[in-house]
Amino acid sequence: MRRYAETADKNVFTSGIFEKYMEAAVIDNTSIVDSGIWFEPHAAPDGQEHFSLFYDRKDDVHRLGHFYTYHINKYEISKWYLRGKAAENKLVWGDVVYDETSGLTVLRAIRPFIDNEGRFAGVCTVDINIVAIRRIILNSDLQEGEHILLVSNDGSYVLASYEQRPVNMSIIDESVPKVAAFGRELLANEQGEYQLELKGKFYRIYYQTIPGVNWKIALAVDESKMFAPAHSLIATMLVITIAAFLAMSG
Repeated sequence: MRRYAETADKNVFTSGIFEKYMEAAVIDNTSIVDSGIWFEPHAAPDGQEHFSLFYDRKDDVHRLGHFYTYHINKYEISKWYLRGKAAENKLVWGDVVYDETSGLTVLRAIRPFIDNEGRFAGVCTVDINIVAIRRIILNSDLQEGEHILLVSNDGSYVLASYEQRPVNMSIIDESVPKVAAFGRELLANEQGEYQLELKGKFYRIYYQTIPGVNWKIALAVDESKMFAPAHSLIATMLVITIAAFLAMSG
């Protein structure tokens, strides 16, 4: 992602450069669903008011095209575009969303780029298949009585290994008050431990914030089966694993 944006910085008015790098981003990493470039109004190579390109993968078919019908989707006022615009040459993350083109749930990585005069010219994006992130988590060495929870920075579920949860649902909106209370503590702190009783079982929950994306990852352990030092280490290793995966897009 960094190389992709830096190429846009240096070649913002050079025809063909964007297509090459967008195609490479999608083809070289099967976890990436699509890539795009979104110009600030009037900053496109030919000076037109609005211009964007995308390269995507659907059913193993790769396509290059103009992504947005502008009068329907005014991308420069969207939350993800404004987040990238304010990023000051850093990689930032969007929300977990359903992508209608691919039919997949994705996490968007966003990075701004500049023109030859050093002015903000737009943002580059790649959308990462959330299933790939889930697969890494679920392939972790879980023991009996252990469950993993991953939520985005607003509490929306990314993964709950114990039960399927909708991605647009927040843990703080859970109907079980004890779970919602845990969700509020989870979002309010960088890391910690929490005890939760559910259906007659007591769980010790270790949680941490994943750097850069500010998601929360938690490991819940049935206290009747736990060995605290080992489980604390597992929780730490899970954070490292997920952070390393997310860094792939950098």
